[in-house]
Amino acid sequence: MRLFQHYSFEAKLTLGGRELFRTDSGLLGLGPYALRETDEICILGGAKVPFALRRITGKPRHYQLIGECYVHGIMSGNGMQHFDTTPHDIVLDDLL
Repeated sequence: MRLFQHYSFEAKLTLGGRELFRTDSGLLGLGPYALRETDEICILGGAKVPFALRRITGKPRHYQLIGECYVHGIMSGNGMQHFDTTPHDIVLDDLL
């Protein structure tokens, strides 16, 4: 257990406040440390990287911007088959 704690600490230092995650479709990525399991990874129009968004309870189509992400396999427009590509209008509220 002690070895794992040391490794976990070193990994957090190396990742610079980023956390490893896996999408529902199985893709691996790095995102903000504040990322939660219920957050959504989205491609915002005109953006070069995906972003983590969190739904705001009680406000349809309102989201909180959590931060930018790296998702292996979808950077630079590749891998879009993993996402619903239907455009949606959303409102970005409180920034985290």
